[in-house]
Amino acid sequence: SILVSIVICTYNRSKLLDICLRSLQGQTIDKNLFEVLVIDNNSTDDTAEVARLFREVFPHFHLIKEPKQGLSHARNRGWQEAKGEYVAYIDDDAKAHHNWVSEMLRFTRDHPEIEVFGGPYYSYSMEPLPEWFPEEYGTYYLGDIERLVEIPGECLNGTNMAYKKNLLAHYNGFNHDLGMRGTQLGYGEETELLKQMHEDGIAIFYCPNMKVDHLVAQYKISLLWLLRSAYYSGFSWGKMQKTSGLVKGFLRIPYRAIRGTALFFTLGKTPFRRRVYYSYRDFFGSCGLLRAMIDWDPNKTRKPKKA
Repeated sequence: SILVSIVICTYNRSKLLDICLRSLQGQTIDKNLFEVLVIDNNSTDDTAEVARLFREVFPHFHLIKEPKQGLSHARNRGWQEAKGEYVAYIDDDAKAHHNWVSEMLRFTRDHPEIEVFGGPYYSYSMEPLPEWFPEEYGTYYLGDIERLVEIPGECLNGTNMAYKKNLLAHYNGFNHDLGMRGTQLGYGEETELLKQMHEDGIAIFYCPNMKVDHLVAQYKISLLWLLRSAYYSGFSWGKMQKTSGLVKGFLRIPYRAIRGTALFFTLGKTPFRRRVYYSYRDFFGSCGLLRAMIDWDPNKTRKPKKA
């Protein structure tokens, strides 16, 4: 009777995991229709205890240990263990709206031919955000209409996406060279996979009523962290390109610096730290991209599995 397997990958964030699990406990749908797989990626806090308490009230709950460090390893372990036809991912620092699963299953009934889909996420914080913090940060919204995702300009995010399990198996899941690894920043494993699917002609859909809230954690409320995140976004994007392109990479650095400085002086009424972020995030992203190009090794290029 299990239709969808919900995968939550977690590492040393038991308090946030508890919030996420409570949001799944409160879903307005028969809980026999879905299972919850918590993939513990070597946590040393009380993650196991939080999971044990949740298992006492949830009929289809599993806590699974994944010893290989890295979000991609944990996500792959999730779909490999899943019993549902669909595999849905939500981050451990997110919380699902009460009808998240019901909207997901409604979408699969209305569009059984769609194998990949996801919805928006909205930022929330435990404490009021400072005035300078970018208002749009932590929110991804593509409107109120169900439609195709226009890749490469748009994408889905790992905190709110679902795949048919056999499709994940077909592509051998997520690239282990991308994504978070413990506390080390990394991105892009879902972006690379969706890009490969799109190039193969697979329709990727946006479901606006499938909503989650995503935490803007306190440690992210820092200009240094935001710029560091931009750097690793560029680095991850560079690893996805599978090419060196050093000349263009080097030329992009001064261009982004000059363009960022010009933008800085046109945003005079914007709070200072937000102005710095808007002006130089592309510069830091380009620095990360260049590093990935320098480190590029053609022998490590991932070759996705094909049926």
